[in-house]
Amino acid sequence: LRNPNLVGSLISKDGTTTAINLFAEVDRQDREFHVRFSRQVDEAIAKHQANFEQTFQFGMSYARRLIAENILGDQMSLVPLATFALLLTLIISMRSLSGAAMPLITAGTSVILTAGFMGAMNIPINILTVIVPALIIVIGSTEDIHMLSEFAEGMHESKGIKDEAIRYMAGKVGVAVMFTSVTTFLGFLSIVVNEITILKQFGIVAAFGLFVNPLITVTVGPVFLHFFGPRKIGDAHESGTKTNWVDRFFHGVTERILWAINEHRKAVLATLLGSAALIGIFLVQVQVDNDFLGYFKKTSDIRGRSNILHDRLSGAQTFFIRITSGFPGTFKNPEYLKEVEDIQRYIAEKGLFDRTQSLTDQIALIHREMNGGKADFYKIPEKPDLIPQYLLLIHRDDTERFVTADYSEINILVRHNLSSSHELSAALQDLEGYLQKHLNPYLKFNFTGENILINKAADTMAR
Repeated sequence: LRNPNLVGSLISKDGTTTAINLFAEVDRQDREFHVRFSRQVDEAIAKHQANFEQTFQFGMSYARRLIAENILGDQMSLVPLATFALLLTLIISMRSLSGAAMPLITAGTSVILTAGFMGAMNIPINILTVIVPALIIVIGSTEDIHMLSEFAEGMHESKGIKDEAIRYMAGKVGVAVMFTSVTTFLGFLSIVVNEITILKQFGIVAAFGLFVNPLITVTVGPVFLHFFGPRKIGDAHESGTKTNWVDRFFHGVTERILWAINEHRKAVLATLLGSAALIGIFLVQVQVDNDFLGYFKKTSDIRGRSNILHDRLSGAQTFFIRITSGFPGTFKNPEYLKEVEDIQRYIAEKGLFDRTQSLTDQIALIHREMNGGKADFYKIPEKPDLIPQYLLLIHRDDTERFVTADYSEINILVRHNLSSSHELSAALQDLEGYLQKHLNPYLKFNFTGENILINKAADTMAR
């Protein structure tokens, strides 16, 4: 507990909480690496659970494992929910089981083909592609509904002859179905030009699914209607005007809207303009935010674990401040090490982040111990010749994360609990302003780390 480099990082101030940092070399080719690694850590923890009040793991592998499990759970709930909503709507509005079955058959076939396409193209299920089946069911069913509606009208016109009704349907909706399908397909295909891989994958999969769906609809749909098409959908007068409750509802709404426009034009226009202005005011408050922990409920385990680490140790989120001089030996000089020390002091005083760590902490600790453990000596020594001597006492494995072998570049590790990319961006802007103002102009700096890359990706997606 006398080591300030460990307190708040590996052990809490009261000595009741400690952490073990694991550094793993990720196999980028193995998509199951994080899930498997996280489960192996859980297995190791379980063997010693009884010896402690509480033990748990936290990190990107654990988070990605939870996301993967949630994706599978969503797949099991989203598709049935979308199917049930579509089926219920069609049954209530058309009062025909056979009519309601047609969109399910065409959409189901499209989902199966899309899943096969993902396998052939080696595209994984992720937080975006997982919603494609629901999109195909909901968006893809619009063509089926138009066809069923016109088929019902055709049945009335042809006095119950299905083939005549199908010809009538094709003449009425053929062009509309073609153009709506093409525009929907091109809309999702446009996402492919994005630089973010996950968005490209979503665009490819969604575009494929919404391309094959209308093809299946216009080929399978008429065949289905020929053999199983409903003879009657809803009630009809002899004039052919539909009278089911859905039509009556929308007819009533339309009549009221037209009456309001004709009788109160100025009031309607003022209402629309006022609403647009109000929405415009709130529009400027929209922020780009990629909240990593926002994927999970506030009561979830991962959020609870994150808060425990933040309260008792330091936040689990990290990034590096990389400072480069371009000249070997720069960061053996006390003048430049003190600049690093000043940056860490500013971060601590500002309170934007939880904790920082760098080579200066190790040198300051050795300097303190070389002077009888006096707290006043926990700082970078004034004499340049002391730095190389102190560095001889530190193993290279303990410094390679913080400084290059030639001491031309140095890293400051920053730990924090800011999961919101918006909050992190604001904190980084403040820190960047300080560095630009106070850092030696001959030194170059940049921020790097997974959080930073995620932030840039979120900004790219927004643009």
